[in-house]
Amino acid sequence: MRASLPPPTLTSETSPPIAGAGLLSGSEASDAAPTVTIMLRAIDPTELPPPPAYRAPWRVVRSDASHPTLMNDGRETADFVRVFRSDGEPSERAQQWGQVLPSEEIDLCLCTSDPHEAVVTVAWFRPVDGLEYVWRFMV
Repeated sequence: MRASLPPPTLTSETSPPIAGAGLLSGSEASDAAPTVTIMLRAIDPTELPPPPAYRAPWRVVRSDASHPTLMNDGRETADFVRVFRSDGEPSERAQQWGQVLPSEEIDLCLCTSDPHEAVVTVAWFRPVDGLEYVWRFMV
């Protein structure tokens, strides 16, 4: 039979692990009692909130399934843009578009593939942080 433990109390300091003593009784008791670690912490009012998540800048216009248009719908330039397709002719699976400016539109030709099965992956670098980002979509 298990005994219930009272809920842990949180302090402004990191709480130490709580020993699981008392969870087992009688012949089930052991010297190697489990340890429970509290994962919550007090919020420091002077701590800055995390930065907002980066929104992928792409918008897909699907007016023609064989030729969807990819638009940079963001406010900043996307550098070294590459597009990869999951199917189609091997020579058409990867395209290097280079720099794509805000509101620039580029047509993607999916004529040699089934547009309902194709997975398109867009990779680019942000000039702000120099990190590479990847975004996938299906037509």
